Amino acid sequence: MLTTGGRWYLIAWCRTRQAGRGFRPDRITAATPTTERARSHDLAGLLRGSAAAGAAQPTTLAPLAPRLGP
Repeated sequence: MLTTGGRWYLIAWCRTRQAGRGFRPDRITAATPTTERARSHDLAGLLRGSAAAGAAQPTTLAPLAPRLGP
């Protein structure tokens, strides 16, 4: 998670765009668990691909869990 410009973003890999993206948690309406295992991605690469981090310096960067789910 990162915060910039007074907003929070979940920085994650977008399977649709095959790139890092910033997702605003207040705009996430649903999440569906899958059995797919998360691949490891370089955080710097995800930030470079994220529009959330593109225009502004992050003010806070919280560490991401290496793997979510069971």
